[in-house]
Amino acid sequence: MARKMARHKRTLSIVGSTAAFGIAFWIVDGVLYYYYFRSNLRRMIFETPDNLSEAILLDVPPDDLLTRIWFLVACIVGGILIALFVSRQRAAEQALRHSEVRYRTLFETAPESITLFALDGTILDCNEQTAHISGLPKESLVGKTLAEIEVMTGGNAQPYRDVFLQAVRGENIGKPVEVEVDSIDRKTRWLEMFPSRLEQDGMLVGVQIIMRDITERKRAEAALGHSENTLRSIFKAAPIGIGMTKDRVLYWSNDMLRRMLGYSGDELWEKSARMLYESEEEYWRVGREKYEDIRTYGVGTLETRFVRKDGSVMDVLLSSSPIDAKDFSVGVTFTALDITERKRAESELRQLNEDLERRVRERTKELQAVNDELKAFAYSVSHDLRAPVRHIDGFSRALLEDHAGQLDDAGRDYLLRVCEASQRMGHLIDDLLTLSHVSQRDMVNKPVDLSALARQALTALQATQPERPVEIVISDGLQATGDEGLIQIALENLLGNAWKFTGKCASLARIEFGSMDSDGQRVYYVRDNGAGFDMAYADKLFAVFQRLHAVHEFEGTGVGLATVQRIIRRHGGHVWADSQIGHGATFYFTLA
Repeated sequence: MARKMARHKRTLSIVGSTAAFGIAFWIVDGVLYYYYFRSNLRRMIFETPDNLSEAILLDVPPDDLLTRIWFLVACIVGGILIALFVSRQRAAEQALRHSEVRYRTLFETAPESITLFALDGTILDCNEQTAHISGLPKESLVGKTLAEIEVMTGGNAQPYRDVFLQAVRGENIGKPVEVEVDSIDRKTRWLEMFPSRLEQDGMLVGVQIIMRDITERKRAEAALGHSENTLRSIFKAAPIGIGMTKDRVLYWSNDMLRRMLGYSGDELWEKSARMLYESEEEYWRVGREKYEDIRTYGVGTLETRFVRKDGSVMDVLLSSSPIDAKDFSVGVTFTALDITERKRAESELRQLNEDLERRVRERTKELQAVNDELKAFAYSVSHDLRAPVRHIDGFSRALLEDHAGQLDDAGRDYLLRVCEASQRMGHLIDDLLTLSHVSQRDMVNKPVDLSALARQALTALQATQPERPVEIVISDGLQATGDEGLIQIALENLLGNAWKFTGKCASLARIEFGSMDSDGQRVYYVRDNGAGFDMAYADKLFAVFQRLHAVHEFEGTGVGLATVQRIIRRHGGHVWADSQIGHGATFYFTLA
C-alpha cells in the first residue's frame, strides 16, 4: 500500500513538471514566432542557405538581433531544464529503488511479525515471521481475510479481529496488547501486538499490526510467579524469622519474625534494626562482624540477643547474606532462630558437666585410694602371705622325707594334702597378682606379632609334656596393635586352657589359633577339640574363682579367663566363647 501511494506521488510530480516546462516553452516559442518566424521563415526555407544557423544569424535583419538572442537563450535554457529534469528523475527513481530495497529487507528480516491489512480485513502484505507464527506459507496469507484464514487453520482468529477493529477505531494505538491464541499445531501461544493506522491525506487506508511471540516470556513469568509464590509460602511457613534490610532498615519480615518479637502488621516496616538490640555497642558489634563475614565467606552467622516489644530478651542465631553479592546497598536477607531454650539447656548441661567433673574428681580420688589399698594388698600377698605358704609346703615335705617311717598311712596322707593345698594356694596367689598387675600396669601400644606369641606359648607347653602328641595349627602373619606383654599373658591363658582341656582326648588332640572377618572386623580365635563345657554356664566363664569343672578333673584356680577378659577390655575389645560338651571349645576375641 505504501509503495502504491509513493508511485502515485512520483507520477503526479513528473506530469506536473512536464506540463509546466511545456507551457513555458510554448509561450517563448509564440513570442519568437510572432517577431521573427512570421516574416523570415519562408525566405530562410526557400532560399536554401548553406547553413540554417547562418541564415538565422546572418540573413536576419539587424533590427531582429534581440529576437535571435531570445530564441537562442530559450533553446539553451530549455535544453538545460530538460537535462536537469531527466537527471533529477533518474536520481529520484534510483533513491526510490534503494528505499524500496531497504524497506523490503527490513520488512522481511524483522524479528517481529509485520502484517498490513486493508480496511476490509484483507491481508495486503506480511513478512516471513508472520508465516512462522501462523504456521502457514506467506503465499497462503496474502490476499486472504481473517475469516478465510480462520477456516484454513481451524483456529480462532477472534483475538486478531479484536486488535484490528481497535486499530480501525483508533484504540490502543502504539500500545502493546497481549493476546492468547491457538496456532495451527494446536499449541497455545502468547502474542504481543502493536497496532497502528495507515493514513493518506488524513484518510485511513489500512492497518498495520506488529506482533511478537512472547510465549517463552509468559512461561518464564508464570514460572517466576510460581517460584515467587512457592518462596513466599516457604517464608510464611518457615519456623524461623526471616527479614530483609536495606542500610540496616527493615523493609520486609515474615509472620514468624513478627511473632517472635511480639509485633504485628507493619509495625516493623521501615524501622531501624537498632530497635532489636539491647545496646548501641551490641548493634554496632553485630553489624561489624556480620559484614566482615559476608565479605569473606558470603554469609555472616553469629549469636546475639534481640529485645522483644514487651522488653523481654531472647537469644537468637542470626545469619545474613546479601541480595546482590556485588552491591550490598541493594539489601541484606537475614534469618533469626530463637535459641533461648537451647542456651538455657546448654547452661544447664554446662552446670551438670561441672558437677559431673567434680564427682569424677571425687570418685577418682576414691578409686585412687582403693587402688593404693589394692597395691598394698598385692604387696602384702606377695611378701607376707607367700612366705608362710612356702614354709607350710616346705616343712610338710620335710616331714614326709625325714620322718615318713614314724607316720602311719593316715599321717602321710594328711601331709600330702597339706602340700597340695599349699601349692594350689601358691598358684592362686600368683594368678591374683597377675590379675592385679594387668589391671594397673600402663599400656604401651605397638604392632604385635600374634602368630609368634602363640608359637612361643605352645612351645613352652610342649616342653612340659614332650611325650604328649598334639596337632598344632597356627595361622601365619597374624598382626595386631596393643600392649605386647598383656596380649602375651592373654594368649598364654587361652592356649594353656586348650592344652589342659585336651589332655584327656580319646583321639589326637588338636589346638588351632587363627582369625576371621565378621561384619568388617577382625576376630581372633583359639579352638580345641577337648572336653568342652555346657553353654548354659557360659556367663560364669570370665568371673573370678568360677570353675565349670571339678578340681579333680582339671586343675586350675578360676582366675585365668578373668585375666583374659580384663586384658581384652583394656584393649577396647570383646571376648566370648562357644562350646559343646565333649566336642571342644572355641574362644573368640577382638582388639580395637
